[in-house]
Amino acid sequence: MGYCYPHVVLLMPVIFSRTINPGTSLSVWHATEDAGSLHRMLDLDPEDERLLATISNQTRKLQWLGCRMALSHLMQTPRIGIRYDPFGKPFLASGQ
Repeated sequence: MGYCYPHVVLLMPVIFSRTINPGTSLSVWHATEDAGSLHRMLDLDPEDERLLATISNQTRKLQWLGCRMALSHLMQTPRIGIRYDPFGKPFLASGQ
């Protein structure tokens, strides 16, 4: 069974989890859902929807969605906005 909060049920099972220090955790999930299922479980903002539409490779799309699903679970929020700086380095739009 997955982690639940208002509209998201995380079904990807955690296969490894460790607290590195008080502010850092490491978790590894095994993605069992398809891209469509993950997409329906996420509350993507318009910018993320635009970025998702540009990904044609299904494996890459699954990775992209899985990353956001895992972060949504870890941060306990349904909406994760990931942005990229001019060099392609990702950062959280929320500044967390």
